[in-house]
Amino acid sequence: LAASGIDGIISIFDVETQKRVSILKGHHQPVRKITFSPDSSRLLSACDDSRLLAFDFAREEHFIDQYSAHTGWVMSCQYAPDGSNRFASCSGDGTVKIWDTAVSGGHVLASLEEHESMVSSLAFSPDAKKLITGAEDGCLQMHSLLPGEKPQLPPDPDSKFHLEPVSFAQIEDSLENVCNTLATMIIPPDEIIDEEPETTQPPEVSVSKRYKSEDSPPHQEQPMDLTSDNHEPSAAAISSPPPS
Repeated sequence: LAASGIDGIISIFDVETQKRVSILKGHHQPVRKITFSPDSSRLLSACDDSRLLAFDFAREEHFIDQYSAHTGWVMSCQYAPDGSNRFASCSGDGTVKIWDTAVSGGHVLASLEEHESMVSSLAFSPDAKKLITGAEDGCLQMHSLLPGEKPQLPPDPDSKFHLEPVSFAQIEDSLENVCNTLATMIIPPDEIIDEEPETTQPPEVSVSKRYKSEDSPPHQEQPMDLTSDNHEPSAAAISSPPPS
């Protein structure tokens, strides 16, 4: 179990003994998000200092790299679930970035700028072919990570509420069915926006559908007390069992 705090410290706990077994340092501002790689061998952290740090538990010196391309708070991050070298991050600067970690310091494969405000949450689809993002502009944006697909929807200035967090269902169903089911659960069907594709400014990553949420109140964080000292956790992640 990993827990991060507003002091920038990341603590690793043994769930069975309920003791802290390691401390990861490098940030000096609140850590917004931590996430394990699919095989649980690495940990990625997103911080208010505009950086992401990567740690490898197989190394004595756990710190292995830092990624600096955002100009605002880094709000969330996630490794691609397909086990590739990719991960995604989103920021208060309004951008979403797709990274390749095979290069030291990371190589930005794509920078998505469809949102007009702080992007606070993101999630890969189980097959790592789609990425969904939620932001303070009140909209969900779905991006295709397949080469050659074009952006299809502009930002919606009428949405008002902050969307956080977002997640894909881990089920065998079409992505369209999953998203339409989610949309009908939170908003009337006539509020779903579905526009014709645009052909201008084609990056390799696209936005295919957006859902508005105008009735949900803004998210309020409730910190958990995982330690007995003054460390105040602000995010947590649980590693998966190692592959057999």
